[in-house]
Amino acid sequence: MRLVRAIFKMTLKKKETKVFLTFSVFPMLMIIINLFNTKFMQLSAPKNSLGFIDFFQATQSVQYQIVLPILAIIYLVTSSIHDEIFNGTLFLYKDIARRKIINSKLISFILVYDIFFILTFTASLITYYTSLIGKEYTSGKFLSGSISDLNYSLLGILAVFLMFHLSICLATCLSVRFNNGITLLVTTIFILFSFIAPHLNGLKYLFPNGYLNELNHYGVGLTLLLMIIVSVIYMSVFIFGAYYGFRKVEY
Repeated sequence: MRLVRAIFKMTLKKKETKVFLTFSVFPMLMIIINLFNTKFMQLSAPKNSLGFIDFFQATQSVQYQIVLPILAIIYLVTSSIHDEIFNGTLFLYKDIARRKIINSKLISFILVYDIFFILTFTASLITYYTSLIGKEYTSGKFLSGSISDLNYSLLGILAVFLMFHLSICLATCLSVRFNNGITLLVTTIFILFSFIAPHLNGLKYLFPNGYLNELNHYGVGLTLLLMIIVSVIYMSVFIFGAYYGFRKVEY
């Protein structure tokens, strides 16, 4: 835990981390936009139907689809692993087991994302209850108006949460062996493919977000289980790849 704390503190000080965390204020753009008569980024929903959880799920979905936040954290991963290997900074860690090093770095990246998630939640909460609360389409309630909407929103939030974690694990695995350009390219293709696959028969089951479309068919319990199983499989492969690759790194 001492190594995790040390690496996490160093990770927080990086400019890449600060850039990534800046994207967490994205929901608060709605406050500024609502001051002007514009149709840009305007929400639409049936009257009194949009609860806070629905808004937060929509915010997360947009954050994921614009890709920029994911690119920011991928760049953080590559600068913290590949650049340190290339520059010889990891020479300082020679007396520590390599598995502990890569574990600590991966945990640090995930903790950074978890901070981002909490900040996004807070920014969404402020935006909803200060700027959107009086709109015709908002209900003013924390939870969704119906059970089906609530289930979809909660699983949608989880799907994006899992996809961010998968992207971090993949970038960690790749940056051990490849340069920043290849890591960014391959991880971006992985992300873009996760947008398309849920809409294609036979491929929609490859990513956790693809199971959202099958919620009515499978039900909440099975959908949740399948999302977690798929995510665990990906994470296991990516983390094993990171361990294996890092063992072969020469300082």
